[in-house]
Amino acid sequence: MTSKHQAKAPYFSDFFSEVKNTSAYWNLVTEAANPKARKSIGPIKKEDETLALTDKEKANSINLFFSNVGNKLNNLLPTSTHLQPITLENKEVPLLSQVVLNREAVSRKINSLQVKKSAGPDNIHPKLLRVAGDTVIPFLVSFYQHIIDREAVFLQWKVARITPIHKKDDETDIANYRPVSPLSIPSKILEELVNDILVDHVFTANDLDSDREWAYRKGYSTDLLRTQLTEQWRKELDKGKAIAVYSLLITKLQRNFGVSSPLLNWLNSYLSDRKQFTVVNGAESGTQPVQVGVPQGSVLGPTLFALSSSDLPSSVASEETYMYADDTSVYCVGNNGNVAVSLLNRALTELHEWCLRNRLIPHPKECEAMLITGSNYNGPIPPVSIGGSLVTWVKKSRLLGVTVDNKLTWSPHLSEV
Repeated sequence: MTSKHQAKAPYFSDFFSEVKNTSAYWNLVTEAANPKARKSIGPIKKEDETLALTDKEKANSINLFFSNVGNKLNNLLPTSTHLQPITLENKEVPLLSQVVLNREAVSRKINSLQVKKSAGPDNIHPKLLRVAGDTVIPFLVSFYQHIIDREAVFLQWKVARITPIHKKDDETDIANYRPVSPLSIPSKILEELVNDILVDHVFTANDLDSDREWAYRKGYSTDLLRTQLTEQWRKELDKGKAIAVYSLLITKLQRNFGVSSPLLNWLNSYLSDRKQFTVVNGAESGTQPVQVGVPQGSVLGPTLFALSSSDLPSSVASEETYMYADDTSVYCVGNNGNVAVSLLNRALTELHEWCLRNRLIPHPKECEAMLITGSNYNGPIPPVSIGGSLVTWVKKSRLLGVTVDNKLTWSPHLSEV
């Protein structure tokens, strides 16, 4: 043991003996295990361009920014549009109304808890539930069933504790931070139980969703989708064709897949009246309401998004549109690059119209376009845009965790391994 370690040992020993609550204990464990802990957040620019200097000011400014992001985007949407709202087909679908929980399902969730995960705002750590094990499972089954049957989620479970994480660039710019919010562990277990039932009803038992949504279908993995897409592209290249690809991250939710009350009312409760507060360097902000979106890190959010966007592939005239959770890829095949780009622009116009009908705003800055050809493209590639904003052309792009280049050589990905 080095002299530095010898000096640290009594330091942490003294602190551990004085810890009085679970949250403080695990914060100290994190500090001891990770000497390169996340650095503190410095001054932050407020909306009026002045600097927030105290930690309380920073926390309030960042929390206000995060809570208003959805509202600001929503206000950018046109108040009226010539486009008709999207409606689902009138078809009979099997109903899902009752959720009946059992000991086996709850036990599986408890036993699969990752004890290294952080506690949520209620300071209940996953290790506590793992250690308690079978002794708490009967109580949790009754407890969770009661929550479902009363068709409401506890208000305490709707409060998110936000930790801002700096992404890149100017550290004084709030927009350069992303929110991370560990949710209540007991609440997350209930989400997983409901999500399993919902996924089974929609994607497995009744096959109600689009066959181009791969995220929740048994046997439909990212590897399989990636293989299918790249193999389809390779076949087109062998024919001398050109392919234009587009990726988009969007979110929405919709519940018209045979889900009815009491489960429907519970989902409404889950999504409504949510609040959040932000912690900066140990200082807590006030609480702000969250009017739009689902909690970051939630279990149900991705599933509800998949239901809401199930009609996206059929709304785009592109030959192929595939989704994996909230990642969407559109590709168009043409006899040459100009034709492929023209088809892609048409597809993006239709995608933009779908977004407007569904009260969504696409983010061109989060999107990339790539022209895949077997030969060199002469001259500049014609521009592609969505909603009047240009999309950046790239020569390589990330596709479901793998870097794909415009020649399908895999060289960029191999160089990263």
